[in-house]
Amino acid sequence: MASRPAELLTLAGYRIDLDPALHLTRTSPGPDGIQQLGEQVTALSDAMTGAGTYRVAASLVNAVTHDFDGILRLHGRFFRAAAEQAMAAHTDNGPDLAQDFNDAADELALIGRRLYHADLSMRFLGPPDPHPQHAPATVSRTNQPARAASTPPSDPGPLRPSR
Repeated sequence: MASRPAELLTLAGYRIDLDPALHLTRTSPGPDGIQQLGEQVTALSDAMTGAGTYRVAASLVNAVTHDFDGILRLHGRFFRAAAEQAMAAHTDNGPDLAQDFNDAADELALIGRRLYHADLSMRFLGPPDPHPQHAPATVSRTNQPARAASTPPSDPGPLRPSR
């Protein structure tokens, strides 16, 4: 599953069709221990380009814009951590660099707020899902005899023991 939002949508009954190679967790270190996040973001972009439905595109947008574990928020955390590292250097240019990192995190947060409902908007661009996961229950009366609306059902009377 690409992200926690996609997992939650799946649990809610939505069908999420994402490339299995798209796995945005922190469990894919490269040979030197550095995460291969760049390749995963590229795969996410490719998946958006090739999205066959707006529903699929919406789930990809959600992977980026989700306010808890979307890519924008995670990158914002990265820049906040980079700001702390810059300040920890105790050099003359550390505070300026830290401010640049904090500004970048703030801009990402602003983009996230601006795109807060973008996934829903993307979903509504297309036609409704032709195969909804939760169809309303219907009661069929095809096997029941028809009766006139003004005729009340007859009372069968008390039960009699059969002989």
